[in-house]
Amino acid sequence: MKRSENFKPDSWSYTAMLNIYASGGNVDKALELFEEMFEVGVELNVMGTTCLIQCLGKTRRIDELVRAFTVSIQQEIEPDDRLCGCLLSVVSLCDNREDIDKVLACLHQANPRLVEFVELIEDEKSSLDTVKEEFRRVLSDTKDDARRPFCNCLIDICRSKNLHERAHDLLYLGTLYGLYPRLHNRTADEWSLNVRTLSVGAAKTALEEWMGTLAKIVKRGEALPELFSAQTGTGTHKFAQGLSNSFGSHLKELGAPFKNSEDKVGCFVATREDLLLWLQSKIPSSSTVIS
Repeated sequence: MKRSENFKPDSWSYTAMLNIYASGGNVDKALELFEEMFEVGVELNVMGTTCLIQCLGKTRRIDELVRAFTVSIQQEIEPDDRLCGCLLSVVSLCDNREDIDKVLACLHQANPRLVEFVELIEDEKSSLDTVKEEFRRVLSDTKDDARRPFCNCLIDICRSKNLHERAHDLLYLGTLYGLYPRLHNRTADEWSLNVRTLSVGAAKTALEEWMGTLAKIVKRGEALPELFSAQTGTGTHKFAQGLSNSFGSHLKELGAPFKNSEDKVGCFVATREDLLLWLQSKIPSSSTVIS
């Protein structure tokens, strides 16, 4: 960009290009552009930093991520909720404790309370009441449009550490605080689960929770509709990439009788008969319980 004689790009032009390279997974080009901004004296902004860090996180280039964050802070960039959410999502992607600690150290500079909450939910001794109270405080410090992404990322972190019970706690709290208002829908003919705005880990957790609820309904002998559906969407939001495939794989792991809908992309359906048979096979018989 700097070699053009007739065009002198500003900060937002560089940010737009950073976003293009980062979204396309072209990490080296994004880093090259980041370095170029300093060479030509273009002011960095928080959006550009977020784009680059997201790209570096997805490709597990953690040391370069730390450097980019450090440089940004030195340039007096003030981390916002979107950047904090980006760092939080990277934590769920890290393969080892060393990388996790590096990213958390960056996040601590931006949002110490959020790091304290991550440490709290990692501790299996933390009670649900304590987690609930601290989560409420985290949300009160967070802008409305970042609250659900934060919760999604926190659930992903729990699942990456095999803290499945805690993941379910967070889904419950997220629902309690209104972060997932259209997660469930019921009509006389169909009950559905809508995970379009959930991350992969949160969607898996919601599915497990739904199946558990349905199992209780079956055990009580209550009436069920003819059709059940789970909707992952068609890829229009930032979590959608890979969501449908991961969700479908989790259905297979559970053995749940959902199939891809022939009419709707990103939709899985099951009949009452098939789901009822499967759920009944999962419910312990009275003789099993007694023995």
